[in-house]
Amino acid sequence: MRMKSLTKFAANTCLVGAIALSPIFITPVADKPAFASSTESIETILQDIPVFFITDQADNPLISTNSKSGKKFLVLFLSPEEAQEVFRRAQADGAQIAHIRAVSLAQFYDTLNTFAEADITVRVQASKQALESASFLQEQQREQSQ
Repeated sequence: MRMKSLTKFAANTCLVGAIALSPIFITPVADKPAFASSTESIETILQDIPVFFITDQADNPLISTNSKSGKKFLVLFLSPEEAQEVFRRAQADGAQIAHIRAVSLAQFYDTLNTFAEADITVRVQASKQALESASFLQEQQREQSQ
């Protein structure tokens, strides 16, 4: 009987202590400094990342329309192999396309406002391997910045 009350006392003491000390250990998110990068540093990082998109006959990015919703979109590929696969399928279906164009992500980033103003959604097509590579590179950059 005495052991049961001792265990109950210890549990209550721990609970009260945790509640009393929680403001010390839990800091609001607003108090933590945010990692902010300048536009120049973002563009420097993005300059080394190639992206690919399919162009129309006028060498403009190919804009597609969703048959159900009617919304326009552009597909951006992270790997040339994925772009090539979609390009071949589109050609086989008789689409009027010219070629695959490669640009840096920084160049594409500069044109995003143009697409947003025209109500065009950008869809990123990425394989599992591409996402894992991007995650690995992001982790390395975080480690270097610390």
